[in-house]
Amino acid sequence: MFAHPLMIEQLPKFLIITLVGSVVASIKFSLPQEIPSAKPLLPSPRLTLYFLFFFSLFEIHLICFSRTRSLNTMSSLPFKVANSNGEVSKSESPRVESDAIEMNLSNGKVYLNNATNVKPFKVFVGYDPREDLAYEVCKHSILKRSSIPVEVIPIKQSELRQNGVYWRERGKLESTEFSFTRFLTPYLANYDDWALFVDCDFLYLGDIKELKDLIDDKYAVMCVQHDYTPKETTKMDGAVQTVYPRKNWSSMVLYNCGHSKNRVLTPEVVNSQSGAFLHRFQWLEDHEIGSVPFVWNFLVGHNKVVENDPLTYPKAIHYTLGGPWFEAWKDCEFADLWLKEVEGLKKITEKNG
Repeated sequence: MFAHPLMIEQLPKFLIITLVGSVVASIKFSLPQEIPSAKPLLPSPRLTLYFLFFFSLFEIHLICFSRTRSLNTMSSLPFKVANSNGEVSKSESPRVESDAIEMNLSNGKVYLNNATNVKPFKVFVGYDPREDLAYEVCKHSILKRSSIPVEVIPIKQSELRQNGVYWRERGKLESTEFSFTRFLTPYLANYDDWALFVDCDFLYLGDIKELKDLIDDKYAVMCVQHDYTPKETTKMDGAVQTVYPRKNWSSMVLYNCGHSKNRVLTPEVVNSQSGAFLHRFQWLEDHEIGSVPFVWNFLVGHNKVVENDPLTYPKAIHYTLGGPWFEAWKDCEFADLWLKEVEGLKKITEKNG
């Protein structure tokens, strides 16, 4: 009966009341009976003790109920959370004891989430052995600035081939190992929820949560819809530059993996369909492709920052022609930001041993 912690807390009070009742009852019997024939003014000691006992139990249960109700009410109220920009927003909190705490080890920040099993937002990054450092820096820049749990997953062609998921022969115009494997993102995400694909030659300056907040479930995919025609004939470390409609749309894509249209992207289709079919999103209707502001796929050498216009400040820099990790592009625009990120990554790596 007294297993409830609040009842245990009230136990001393119950004992005191019972003790007082016993004293009162004993005093009653110690008084002289001046009028023996008169009816006693006080009830019998046994009745007195019974009354005090049940009154105490009732009071303890009332207190327990009141406090439990107060805790439940408080835990259901919205609490305020500050994002990376210092802005405060409200979030609905469930029962306090079911909240989970996630920690981003790259910056030591702690995030309070609203459920025990909060699924991290999946970010698939195209991986090429020639650009291993670029991948590590891209991953670091995402985790460093993210205010939500994120899982960064490299798409490695060698592993996909080993697992029998990718068997396509590499074409002469494929500048990276993830030219086609990128379209396996919905499959790799088990056709569930939303996921992001991004090339490894990105540097994130913004919080990935801001990009995730742009998601609209009515679309099958969302991306920056560039109107981009490169002037260069080569890129990166001498790879052939190709020109085609919707170029660079597929370099950063928010996939609605659970969308019925994206179930078309099976390993069989990705291994057999043409580059035009995949890179131009030809398995979709135009109205199923949502738009994202260009600052989330800011093309170095193409997009420009307008002074005093925050809407043009890059949130994700894309070194699409080649980044500072290539000798030919070590002095490209925004190279200083990438090199600074490398230094930050090195310090963390050395600190963690």
